Amino acid sequence: MVLSFPSTFPETPPLSSPFAYVRWMWRQQLGQLSLASAVAALNFALLALTPFVLGLAIDSGLDDGLTPQLWWYTAALLGLGIGTAFAASARHIAEVGCWMRGAFTSINLVGRHVSRTGANTTKNLSTGEVVATVATDAHHMGNLMENTPMTIGGIAAYTLVAGLMLRDSVPLGIAVLLGLPIVTAVVALLIPKLQERQQAHRDAT
Repeated sequence: MVLSFPSTFPETPPLSSPFAYVRWMWRQQLGQLSLASAVAALNFALLALTPFVLGLAIDSGLDDGLTPQLWWYTAALLGLGIGTAFAASARHIAEVGCWMRGAFTSINLVGRHVSRTGANTTKNLSTGEVVATVATDAHHMGNLMENTPMTIGGIAAYTLVAGLMLRDSVPLGIAVLLGLPIVTAVVALLIPKLQERQQAHRDAT
């Protein structure tokens, strides 16, 4: 499958703050992000349902033996496997499209700005900073656009799994509802340290 992009790129992004630029980038590909988010939610929901149906199939086989209900569970597992394979492929294609649009648009905008300003750019910024913007920051923007659908899909799957667990066991469901955000918060605390190291490396160049 070949991903197509418009021949012209927008040239007037808001530069008042980094988040303003991110919001502008989200709006530029809102349709693509929405489609990728829907496919990601479907993919992760199918992944979450697979062990649930497998558990039902095992319980049915142990309790009642080989019954028509067990065959229905088997067919459901087969359908979930096929659906997951197609959804995962579609999700990857959609997310790569989001990455390419975010990264290439940023690279294009920086390249046009440098072409217009010429030598004046290096009066305020070092050459290493300009190169790092194209080689690193633009890729980070692409990563953000790629991870946005995965985040939305992950939240959808998280909600589905929590609901299934709360239905079977309230303590286990609460453990999942509270434990996962805590682990995410701990990991988020480590990210600024990594960014500080990256900034120090950029300043050194």
